[in-house]
Amino acid sequence: MSTVYIIFNKQAMKIYDPQPENLIRLMITKSGEKTEYLTLCECDAPWVLEWLKMLFKNTSPFVSGKRTTIQIREAIGGKNGKSMSIAFFGLSPIDVKNRIVNELPKKWL
Repeated sequence: MSTVYIIFNKQAMKIYDPQPENLIRLMITKSGEKTEYLTLCECDAPWVLEWLKMLFKNTSPFVSGKRTTIQIREAIGGKNGKSMSIAFFGLSPIDVKNRIVNELPKKWL
């Protein structure tokens, strides 16, 4: 929608047309445990995926049990984009969420 100006009594008004915000939604799941959610902004999904791979690369491949999955989805306005995911063993969804929040620079929180 283009900007529309209305002139009345020599004053101009503009109709507010908000731009859709680009968000990254994270859904952290593990079978049998409560799902955790995080929403990030000012980034894109491929960058977040690479950052999460780096953040969780040291999780042990020898841990047995149920798999923890982080689904990464870009949301522009109300429309969701394609999903990407990363999976590993050994951490609960709340532990993953806390690790992500603790690794974000304090100026971003």
